[in-house]
Formats: sequence, C-alpha cells, structure tokens
Amino acid sequence: MPKRKIVKKEINKHLIALTEEKEQIFYNALEEGKTITEACKVVGISRGTYINQGKRKPAFIIKCKNIINKQKLEKVKKKPAKVIIRKEKIKAGRPSSMTPDVIAKLEEGFAKGFSIDNACIWADISKQTYYNYCDATEGFLDHCKTLQKKPLIKSILVINKALDEGDVSTAKWYAERKAKDEFSLKTETEHSGQIQSKVVYIEKEEKEAYEQHINKIIEDAD
Repeated sequence: MPKRKIVKKEINKHLIALTEEKEQIFYNALEEGKTITEACKVVGISRGTYINQGKRKPAFIIKCKNIINKQKLEKVKKKPAKVIIRKEKIKAGRPSSMTPDVIAKLEEGFAKGFSIDNACIWADISKQTYYNYCDATEGFLDHCKTLQKKPLIKSILVINKALDEGDVSTAKWYAERKAKDEFSLKTETEHSGQIQSKVVYIEKEEKEAYEQHINKIIEDAD
C-alpha cells in the first residue's frame, strides 16, 4: 500500500503550479545564461512541470523564450567580427622594363635637356615603353616635362649673371635677340623676279657708333 502512494506522488508532481516567486527565480536563472534544464534544477522542478506551467500560463513560456532570445542576441553582439582579408591576385606576365634604375636614367636624361627620343635611348628603352608608363603612372609625364626645362633655366641664370657683371658680349647678344628691330645687323632686300636677302657689313666708324649706342643703353639700365 505505501508503494502505491509513492508512485501516485511521482505521477502528480508535474501537475504542481509554480508560484510567482518561483517563476521569478526561473527568469533570473535564464537571465544568468542558464538553459531551461539548468533553470529547472535551480527552482527544483522537473522539465514536465515547466511544460505544464506553460500550458496553464502561456505568458510564462513567452517570457522565458524572450529571455532566451535576448541572451542569444547578447552573445552575438559580444562575438568578435571576422575580418576577411582578400589576397590580391598576382598578375603573371613579363616584368616591367621600367625599373627604378631605368626611371632614374630617364630623369637624368630629361634633366640634361634631352628630347624624348634621346632620353629613351639614354635609358635603353623604347618610346612605347615610356609612353605606356606615362599612361599608367599619374603625374610622370608632367614630371619629365619639368625636368626638360632645367637646362633652359640654368642658361637664363648664366645670362643674367653675365649681364649683372657687365659682360658686353653677352649684352650685345641678348639685345640682338630681344630687340631685333633696333640691334640686329641690317639687311637689304633686292627684288628681281626672286626675293633675295644679303647681309650688309657696316663700316668701322658705324660699328663703333653702334657699340657705343648699345653700351649707353646698358649703362642707363644700371
């Protein structure tokens, strides 16, 4: 007879309803990250009691699921994001002819005032290789054009220095090119079916007067 009572007690233990206090303990256990089974052990109920409580009170199951889903979201947020590094594919093909040594040679040639043809010969590359590199490298073409102007700038500085030092020959040369109408040698033109020009050599006295005129202009400029 006592054995039957024990069996009956085991069958009916899942029918026990949870109090609000035990429900709150259950919620707290879930919020701590425990599973349903672990929360049942904390409260001291079976899994069947948990299921039956949900049937009697659907709000209990809904709240438990919300807590579990919230815990899952928190874990996802804390999980470090995977950093995917994509390796660039190395293009196979012929190595570029534009090595640092070749580029330096080109720059040296342009700095000497070489044309593109001569600079490419100096660097031992084809013009097409040079143009291809200019197309692929932003600013390189303008850089080369700037280098080509260096000899002209140097020559202007030399001329200016000579003028500052009173070099008459340089002054005459400069005047003949900058003011051709006033300082260049005179020419006479003959018309006889064809246009012909010839240089007229001036007399010694006229030449001396011409030089004095130039020297006076130079002195006035100082």
